[in-house]
Amino acid sequence: MLTDVKAGEAARQQLLDEIRKRAEEAELARIEAEELKLALESPTSSPPSAEPAPSGLDLPHGSEVTDLRDELAQALMDNDLGRATALHNELIALLPDDPIVDQIGAEITRRREADAQKDSPAAPRTEERSQIADLLNAANEAYQRELYDIALQNVETLLTLDPESAAALELQGNIRKAKELAERLEAEEKKRRLEQEQQPAPSVQPSVAINTPPAEPVEPPPPPSPITEAHTAVHVPTPAVRKVVNVLMRHKWSVVLAGVLVFLGVQTASVIYHQLRTTVFREHVSLLIVPVAHADGETAPDDLTMGLADDLTARLAQFSDIEVFATETGLRRHASDRDGTRLAREVGASFVLSLSTVAKEDSAYVRMVLRELSEGRVVAGTTYPMQRSKLALIHNDAIPTLIRAMGIPSDESQTRWAMSLPFDGTYEAYLVARSLMHRPEPGGLDSATQVLQRIIGQDSLFADAQILWGQTRVLLYETGRDTSPSLLQQAYASLQRGMGLGAQGSSVYTLWGMIDYYSARYHEAVERLSRAAEAAPSDAEAQRRLALALLRVGKAEQAVDAAGRAVQYDPRNPFSHALLGNLHLLLGNAQTALQALQMELSLQPAHERHRSDTYVAALVANDRREQALDIVKQNLTIEPDTIAALYDLGRMYQLAGKSKRMWDEVLGHARKLVLQQLKVRPHDAQLYSYLSLIETRLGNFKEGTQARSRALALAPDNYETLYYAARVAALQGGQSPEAYALLAKAIYRRFSLQQILDLDLLALRSDQEFVRKITQ
Repeated sequence: MLTDVKAGEAARQQLLDEIRKRAEEAELARIEAEELKLALESPTSSPPSAEPAPSGLDLPHGSEVTDLRDELAQALMDNDLGRATALHNELIALLPDDPIVDQIGAEITRRREADAQKDSPAAPRTEERSQIADLLNAANEAYQRELYDIALQNVETLLTLDPESAAALELQGNIRKAKELAERLEAEEKKRRLEQEQQPAPSVQPSVAINTPPAEPVEPPPPPSPITEAHTAVHVPTPAVRKVVNVLMRHKWSVVLAGVLVFLGVQTASVIYHQLRTTVFREHVSLLIVPVAHADGETAPDDLTMGLADDLTARLAQFSDIEVFATETGLRRHASDRDGTRLAREVGASFVLSLSTVAKEDSAYVRMVLRELSEGRVVAGTTYPMQRSKLALIHNDAIPTLIRAMGIPSDESQTRWAMSLPFDGTYEAYLVARSLMHRPEPGGLDSATQVLQRIIGQDSLFADAQILWGQTRVLLYETGRDTSPSLLQQAYASLQRGMGLGAQGSSVYTLWGMIDYYSARYHEAVERLSRAAEAAPSDAEAQRRLALALLRVGKAEQAVDAAGRAVQYDPRNPFSHALLGNLHLLLGNAQTALQALQMELSLQPAHERHRSDTYVAALVANDRREQALDIVKQNLTIEPDTIAALYDLGRMYQLAGKSKRMWDEVLGHARKLVLQQLKVRPHDAQLYSYLSLIETRLGNFKEGTQARSRALALAPDNYETLYYAARVAALQGGQSPEAYALLAKAIYRRFSLQQILDLDLLALRSDQEFVRKITQ
């Protein structure tokens, strides 16, 4: 009998495996058909090219193609479309069937069309924007005066002109809620009057008067600021509150009736307050998730706890009515702040969720405690005992429970997606991979990649694992450890598989934007990353990457705004503050940049604290050169006799106005070290790059130029070598065309904000057109 049962179970399992295999084959065939269809219909949706186009292009067609490519890059940077077209035609003659050349042609066409649009009459668009602004102002004014029908009519007219106006849609929702509440209050008032008329007058007066304190006047909120743009935030007024106050103040009852209504008023006020709070005036909800070690003696959460906290953060951030602080911020708290409540108050969260797990051989216990900070109370708390193979089932109860406890309106589609996970052992491995990706050491990314490969091998239909695996591919490319274009191709294929399997949310568009960014499709990257930020505004990673993409298309001010949002939602992450500081420094906002970089420094662990080169550059920009010199001296004590530290010290001696003898001595020592190492490594391009800078700083321009030429000959396509060469040209010739040409070639291969902000490029950065030239 037992044998028959086992045989039947084996047959059942075999049948399930066969069904799963056929479903997977069918899905892969569908995805391949979709890819072919997209490739035929739209060339822009094809997978990334063999090299990131156009930057990072490495065409093995000889020096003629390389020269043409560099000249074409310079022409595009100068926006000289006539010369760019001529050079592109020459490149077509050499490479007639190269898809990269076609993409460059498409970029030239796009710029011509953009220029044509700029030259076309803009009066109709200006008139339409003015009409939208007027309608929005009129709707707001009618809303303030409680003329809800008129306000709705104006909003509906506006939406016919701009159906996706976030401000108009938000205002429309607020007007409808206020109108509904006002109508409800009016109906209750009529009912109360009718009951009062039918009630007989009291025959006996009380001997002691009931002294009811006068109601405190409710001050109206400050008027909203003038709205000039369609996306300006709409301030919610309080017409319903004023209506309640006016109704209550219009009537004076007898003393006895007043006493009765005091009691009834408390009950009614409670209902009204709850209605207001949960509809028109619902408070802003923000959540900090804190992964906690399950034992008191442990200082850090394990990978399972960390991964679960990170996954919950990502899933809850997709709900439109909640902002979730980034996982990195939740990790950076004081050891005594075990449950994270102190950190939550510091960052301004309204709720804090402490989460811990205990994993045993076949089971796991997950403990969640949700606290509301304003009232200091636990609003939800439970322990989930689970089989480890079914750990994903925790979302079925945890996410709806958390949503209800925080008073967030239920969204069936969002909740269903948040709970869509595989119910097998791959989910636990997926959580471990998420945790490994947060580790600062390089090995963490490698380990995460290996774990995700095993997951996909076991369950290729796991959509979220496909997206995460694609992100690891791009991150490996980003670190520079492997710049093979195949990484971007693999990431794109993983993105398509994940989307075909139903993956959604900000992580999908973030990955898509990362691929477009490193494929030099910057406008497409802005579009994808903007959609990621719209899907989850508190996704700090999406905001950081959106900031860089906006900068690449010349929208520097918008890039600063996106970086500011990254700081808002990930305030304890030094990378957020570093990006914001670097952008302000690039735009010439020296004092703001220094403040942001000081915050970055304060968030670094004491034993790892390192003042970056951009921090030193910010001190110089604020005329605090002596302080900058002290920092460079400290760095030299940490890394004595290193070429980079010696060069930095010699350079700072010059910038601080010290004697020639001092910087001659330091730079001479650096040159000696370079020459010694060149005997061992005669083909090291970086050594020649440093030698070119040192000779130039010593005033030996001829020797500096020779060393620069040698470095470029050894590594003509290395972006770091090109940045160093641009620094030498800027030191020797100020704002020379040669310096800009070399910088253009470097940016063409990889955009590095840290390299662009180097102190050796101060001559270029003093150019008022510098930001425009490096971002086009």
